[in-house]
Amino acid sequence: MTGTMVARVMRGLGSSLVLLALAAGIVRADEQPGSPIHVEVIPSSRVAVGVDSATAVARAVVGSSRISSEVAGFVKYEDRASFGPPGQGSAWLFRATVEVRNDSTSAALPLNVLVDATSGRVQAVFTDPGDSWVLPVWPVTNPQEIASTMGWAMDAEIPDGMQASALEAIAECWKKMGVDPTHVPQLIVRPRWIAAERPAHKIGGKSAPVHGTERVWLIQVCGMKYHANDAGYDTGWILQFVDGALDFERGFYVP
Repeated sequence: MTGTMVARVMRGLGSSLVLLALAAGIVRADEQPGSPIHVEVIPSSRVAVGVDSATAVARAVVGSSRISSEVAGFVKYEDRASFGPPGQGSAWLFRATVEVRNDSTSAALPLNVLVDATSGRVQAVFTDPGDSWVLPVWPVTNPQEIASTMGWAMDAEIPDGMQASALEAIAECWKKMGVDPTHVPQLIVRPRWIAAERPAHKIGGKSAPVHGTERVWLIQVCGMKYHANDAGYDTGWILQFVDGALDFERGFYVP
């Protein structure tokens, strides 16, 4: 049974069977080769952050009380596009179906939430990888390297105390950019510190960024086809929404 099939079955089961599936180690978030998120269920161990604390963090950051410690698994994860912080470690993995709104439209959205078991911060909030994934035609470039060339300096620490929730950021991305979270192969949302080198102005003859370090919601759309032509196409879109007002700041496409 593939991870995608398991996810579909899990959505229709009670929490006890969900835990059984997690314990069996059959939930995988990288069924699609292009997915940057990989998780593997492992036996739980003594960690700095317990499941109750992780649950409270996940609820606050995602913005939903539907996240429960009764449906949680302990995993080893690898985030191949972590944008600053360490991209691997152990974490509590939560699953919940939440409601996301776009003005008069709403949709039920199954989400996964990774809370790092050492830092207690949310590493990523992401949907299951879908079956309609578009594979890249060019060699996959590290998104973090592209971000660096475009002037994004990313902090290794994940911000705490986000003003807007992940659900609000997803809804804003749907409203402003037309990204329906229920109709993309995978959506990954990460709270991050970003310092942009551009735009900049001159101070004392030196170039200085207009904006300082900002908390942002970094939203990554995976497995889509963008800018298709005879040479090929891009398959990912990475967008920044400044925490609080959730104004769209900047973005770029990746192979």
